[in-house]
Order: sequence, then C-alpha cells, then structure tokens
Amino acid sequence: AIGIIVKLYDKPHPTLMKTLYLIGIVFVLGEVYMSIIKRRLKIEVGPLPNVVHKGELIHLQITVRNTSFLPLPYVYLFFKESYYLVPKAIRCLCVTLAPRSKKTFSIPYEALNSGADEIGIERIVLVDYFEFARRKYKFSWSQEVAILSQVKPLKEIADLAAYVPRKESDELDE
Repeated sequence: AIGIIVKLYDKPHPTLMKTLYLIGIVFVLGEVYMSIIKRRLKIEVGPLPNVVHKGELIHLQITVRNTSFLPLPYVYLFFKESYYLVPKAIRCLCVTLAPRSKKTFSIPYEALNSGADEIGIERIVLVDYFEFARRKYKFSWSQEVAILSQVKPLKEIADLAAYVPRKESDELDE
C-alpha cells in the first residue's frame, strides 16, 4: 500500500488515483456511518430477582433498539464471566437490526454455586459490515444477585425425630 502511494505521488496514474480516492471515501463514510449509529443505539436491561436458589434458572431480558434510519451493523454484547451464575448457552450475543426496529433477547443464567455475585454486561462493541471500524459503546449494567443454597432435611434427622419421646396430654395438664 505504501509503495502504491509513493508511485502515485511520483507519477500519477488515473486508474490508481480513482482507486485510492474510492478507498479514502469508503473509510470516511464508514466513520460517519459508525458515529451516527453509535448515537442512535439504545440498550435496555430488565430487572432481575435479588435472591435465587441454587440450581434455579433466571432470565436476563435485554432489548436492543435501533432508532436510526440506517441499518444497525454488528453489535457484540459480552457478558460478565462468573463462578456462581453461568449463562446456560450464550457467552456473547451478536445483533444486527433493520432501521427503526428493536429485538428483545432472553438469556438464561443458571445458579451453580451458592454465594453473592454480580450479573451484567461487561462491554459492547460495534463493528461495521466490512469489519474496518470497531467502536466501543459506553454502556455498563450490573446487578448483585444472592444465590441461596438448597436446604433439605437430612434423612438421619428425620429418622431421629421419630424417636423423640412425646409426653401425653394428661401429663401436660398437671
């Protein structure tokens, strides 16, 4: 690429000059396109329960809205990694939208271990169709969720409770 630019500077060729101008216009229009789209992208996250039980599924509701008159290129949503809450099948979400449209996604999370953890979106990246430009979208959302352990009576304790002597009602009245 540098050699072609040096040759064009040294001795301009009409076809190569048109190609160079076309490539320059594509980059400039791509930057304008990404700046318009970045301002018109809206992301909404639904509320989650604050307390869940171990082994339970919770669903994270994410709505991606394109309010622009241009189609939305690729938007990658990366979710926070966690030891306690793990996305069942999705670690990253890629979205494209038509002009003035919206999509709602439900991402299931499974509570694997008991404890407290934050669930949320780590980062959002916009990528154009040709993958020349990448832009980070400033959006942060997180919510703390407490995972309770499953409390079940042990079989031995249930068996021992059957052997506890009970007083008769006559003895209690005296």
